[in-house]
Amino acid sequence: MTSDELKVAKMRIESVDYFGIMEHYNTSVCLMYKKFGGVPRETDFIVTKKLTTYNPSVPLPFDELELAKQSENYDIEVYQFAKTIFDKQLEEHHQPYVD
Repeated sequence: MTSDELKVAKMRIESVDYFGIMEHYNTSVCLMYKKFGGVPRETDFIVTKKLTTYNPSVPLPFDELELAKQSENYDIEVYQFAKTIFDKQLEEHHQPYVD
């Protein structure tokens, strides 16, 4: 990712009406209902898709590892930017963390 792509990523995050944060899934569901109306159902809080995770026992090819190292700082910055906006939206809609 380049610095220009980072700017675009941040603009896109700011332009969407809603996004959630996976590690705060339940809070994200509640925020969605606060923003758009309705009442969450119990089934809304069930995650049905398994997440894939990095397995350190299977090493990445060198070129992929180098690319991951280069983009890591941008990934962290995008995440922190999104998390800040998420927290502001929680505050605006009086939605506490429920995780």
